[in-house]
Amino acid sequence: MAEKVGIAAFSFALWKDREPNRCNKRLGYQVGRAVKLLKNLDKESVVSSQWEAALAVPNEYPVALTVHEYQYKGQYLDSKEVSRQIAEEFHRRGVTRVIVIANPFLHLFLCKREMRKLGFKIYPFKVWWIGFLPDSDQWWCKGPIRLLIYTVGKMLRFV
Repeated sequence: MAEKVGIAAFSFALWKDREPNRCNKRLGYQVGRAVKLLKNLDKESVVSSQWEAALAVPNEYPVALTVHEYQYKGQYLDSKEVSRQIAEEFHRRGVTRVIVIANPFLHLFLCKREMRKLGFKIYPFKVWWIGFLPDSDQWWCKGPIRLLIYTVGKMLRFV
């Protein structure tokens, strides 16, 4: 039986009525690349994704779990909560190694760290540049300086 590798896709730069935005389209494309890579290596993949990126995953790659909202309705759906829900699905399916798909500017590092904390080994995969979205509804996704400020603020619990 082929090894089962999870693919965890995290969205970036919400644009409420225009999803998938160009960043999430790029993330969906990366999911397709990861599935093809694993298939070529004779490994089975299980895709789970945050909803904005899931909208852009090519139809030929089924998404096992799409994370739409925080477990407790009304709270902001952050990467930590997306990781938690994806981890539950992956553990249920016997996945131990994960390819993390996220914006490689800070977000990818943080999502990988969270998946490691949840008990997964990270499968090596190069995520191509996703970029930023100046029209995003989220101020921190409009450019690299803003994301850096947001990340430092989160680490220091200011944001």
